[in-house]
Amino acid sequence: MKKQQILLVGMPRSGTSWLAKIFDSHPDTAYFHEPDSSIKLNFLDLVEERELTNDDLDRVSRTINSFWANQEERVIGSLPTFRKNYFSGAQYTIYRASNIISKYSVRAIGSQILPPIRPIGDANTLVWKSIESLGRVAQIKQALREQIKIVQIVRHPGGQIYSTLTGESKNKFGGYSAAEDFELLRRILNTSTAAQLGFDPDDLTAMSPVQRLAMKWAVYNDHAISSRACDVTVNYDALCESPLAVVEAVFAKIGLDVTDEVRQFLFRSTGEDQSRYYSVYKNPKASSEKWRSQMALADQQEIAELLKNSHAYRMFS
Repeated sequence: MKKQQILLVGMPRSGTSWLAKIFDSHPDTAYFHEPDSSIKLNFLDLVEERELTNDDLDRVSRTINSFWANQEERVIGSLPTFRKNYFSGAQYTIYRASNIISKYSVRAIGSQILPPIRPIGDANTLVWKSIESLGRVAQIKQALREQIKIVQIVRHPGGQIYSTLTGESKNKFGGYSAAEDFELLRRILNTSTAAQLGFDPDDLTAMSPVQRLAMKWAVYNDHAISSRACDVTVNYDALCESPLAVVEAVFAKIGLDVTDEVRQFLFRSTGEDQSRYYSVYKNPKASSEKWRSQMALADQQEIAELLKNSHAYRMFS
């Protein structure tokens, strides 16, 4: 019998990792962290608008189902880890120990000498998170149909852009600048979604970095919403405001129960405030609102004006 899949998608710096760890804390799920960053779906466009053939759809399905054999510590050993109903205490100890060895070897010599030993044979639900496939959700849903449920998380563009630019200023992305990636920006602006939003790729070079990132935010999120492929759309700001209530509503739609383990992780992850950029332990309300006092008012006004026709932006108005 094929296992149920849950895909969590969103823009980078939109709360996808926190949401993923909430799902991972459930004792019946097996979580895979951004497997499509290793096993690529790049035969699909970043914002895919084609009508796929049956062969294309079969390729999508086969590629996704190959994710579950991935043994990279980055994919199957993302922290924090959680005990599961489908493996014993001894198996969990072996998993944690092998995961530590794998992570230290990657840092020390650049490769893992031992993959994390994580049994998933009896896991009821396979959860994977992606920041690359937001523009492909319609094709993924068409390929896997009832086998997959898709959850989209959307953060206010001001918060997402502020967090992105902050990360770039701290060199968190290896020198990559999203607003200067004109090749990618032109690709996503040469889409019908961008045209419906009134965006013109010829305007790119004259725009500010904030405006470019705002257009990117709108094209990806509006394309996913208009596809109607997502079973649930989560407002990140609402999740930060009322974590348990939002998680209960999302899990109910997906068909998961909110277990004691999920409640405990929610309590821990919202009760600590670590300063690390990628931490899932933060004051969620403060994290979601920080951009409002830190981002220049002119930039905030630019975003509001540029995205006035965006369906995704109306979630925050």
